[in-house]
Amino acid sequence: MNIKNPELIKRLATFKPLFAIKPQVVSSGQFAVVQWSRGLLLEPNILRLVAKEFVSMIDWGSIDVIAGIELQGVPLATAISLEVNKPMVIVREKPKRVGRSAIVGDVNFIFPGARAILVDDLMAYGGTKEQRTKILEEQGAVVTDSAVFLHAPCVPPTKGAVEYDLCAEDWLKKHNIRSHALIEYVELGQLQFEAGTISKEIFEFLRENTNAPYWENAEHLTHLYEYMKKEDLQVEDFTLQFMKEHGVVI
Repeated sequence: MNIKNPELIKRLATFKPLFAIKPQVVSSGQFAVVQWSRGLLLEPNILRLVAKEFVSMIDWGSIDVIAGIELQGVPLATAISLEVNKPMVIVREKPKRVGRSAIVGDVNFIFPGARAILVDDLMAYGGTKEQRTKILEEQGAVVTDSAVFLHAPCVPPTKGAVEYDLCAEDWLKKHNIRSHALIEYVELGQLQFEAGTISKEIFEFLRENTNAPYWENAEHLTHLYEYMKKEDLQVEDFTLQFMKEHGVVI
């Protein structure tokens, strides 16, 4: 964990609801059990404190423009921009309409050789960081850094799912882009567990969240199913199907 401010640590530990048991299939094709709320970085006091942490972590004298990745990276990029007094742009996946740029603010702040830092809420796989880097480079910018609030575990994609060449951290290193993250996914869960904000059971689910072999085990899935029924949580049809395919008796 790279967070120094005790007030921010306390707010992260007690923010709720931050983690929820809500199985989904993520873009890598993994069955993920626990979701975290992006609303964490929309709470003004937390957002302000998170931005301040990045002020002391990064050499802002070597950066010309802050590039917020749409959508979740935009609030954080805005907060950092206000703290360090650097201009920002918003980098979309694609232009909003034909003839427009995928970068909002490019005509103002992107110039040949402009040194940019990518800002997002989360880092796991490298697909988004790679795509947005290419968009910036096509306009002449040079991406030198990446800053994210949360670093999540990167596990091999499920066979047949969307393929990524590398985990984000490996991709950034390969392209000489400095990587900055404030906290690991499990560390955030640990803070909440130690503060009594989440139960030991939720923390255990969180630790195995994207551990594919773990969730291919009938005993583990049965425990998850029983927990969801006990807590009166909705079990989606695709979750039931996944459980049945892996030996759970429904």
